[in-house]
Amino acid sequence: MSQNAPRRSELQKLVQNELPPYWAISKFTVGEPEKNVTGDKNRQIFRAELQIATRENLYAPLEQVGPFQLVVDTLAREDTVDLHAVIDLTWQSGAWKSGISLSHDTQAFGLPLKRFDLPPLIVGSPEAEKKLKQVSDARLIEEAATLGRQSAKALERVRETGRKQQDALKQQIAADLRAEREHAAAELLKIVTEHAKTRGELIVRQRQQISELETGLAVERQALARQVEMATDIKQNQNALARLLGGIALADKAALATFQKMREDRIAQLDKLPKNWHGQVNCTAKEDPNLRFDRRVELQFDEVLSNGFRASLWVNRGSQYDNATPAEVVLVSDVLTPPLKFRFVAPHAIKLRDPVPPAFVLSLAEDGTLEGDQPMQARINRKDREVQCSFSLSS
Repeated sequence: MSQNAPRRSELQKLVQNELPPYWAISKFTVGEPEKNVTGDKNRQIFRAELQIATRENLYAPLEQVGPFQLVVDTLAREDTVDLHAVIDLTWQSGAWKSGISLSHDTQAFGLPLKRFDLPPLIVGSPEAEKKLKQVSDARLIEEAATLGRQSAKALERVRETGRKQQDALKQQIAADLRAEREHAAAELLKIVTEHAKTRGELIVRQRQQISELETGLAVERQALARQVEMATDIKQNQNALARLLGGIALADKAALATFQKMREDRIAQLDKLPKNWHGQVNCTAKEDPNLRFDRRVELQFDEVLSNGFRASLWVNRGSQYDNATPAEVVLVSDVLTPPLKFRFVAPHAIKLRDPVPPAFVLSLAEDGTLEGDQPMQARINRKDREVQCSFSLSS
């Protein structure tokens, strides 16, 4: 660019370089440079109005579920958005250095699927329903497998304890028998040595020793019987543990059936909610409460899902304007007791003739009303402003 006359095409190229690659400028209008109050001839400021179009479908993130990122579509390919730009040029070292300021952050309109860090799932798509069910089933199967491994380790510990007790019992019995035999041999040698003194004394002593041996053997037999009884108890404990593991397997099967029943009950409970809702959304500019507008809103639940509804949304519905925009309604609450919270996602609501926020959270109170607040950007008196929108609907 020359210092005296930066061309329109050069200014448009500077603005295009500031945009992400999935946006393209479709319209570009720029006026004369503003008067420079500093009198610096090396600085020129331009204001431009431009329309940018998406080169890909764009999506907004909702929440992370397991290894996936839930998203909703915000803009389709070739959809357009109007922006304002301030181009501040300074002549330095024989070239114009630019500073570009845009009226909106383009990431607020969404990102392409490949730009998300986690694998994205589009809310309401068959793939998303399938993947979410797989995540839930995988958690149940992993918990059951963990319980099975813990039970197997417990059974192995019981078996190892039984083997150690049996080995200790055998070693004790063998040691007792060896000691008794050694004692008997010593006594017999003593009898033979003293046999010369008196035969009668030997006979008395032999009888006494025989009696003592019989008593000792009886005691040993009783101890052995007790050890055998202990081994029998160990075997019975092993059988009881096997029955317990069988009961755990049946409980796991029952738990899976209960989960399926809870899912069916959840859908049945959601199906009892009213299907048609109507009310108003009142939007007020944050910078000036006197700047406001109201919308009539109608909502219809078309299909019950396990986590919410597919729905249709009308704004300022009339005889000449009866087009509905599709919406997804996701239940945020963990339990089905008031107050219930629902996340409403209607990506095209921002592009309606009378736009409303494309995503908002409403609470269902005990009195049967859906209420909530959501900010958005809206044009009031030819100027984009930040507004706070309050919803109130009844069945």
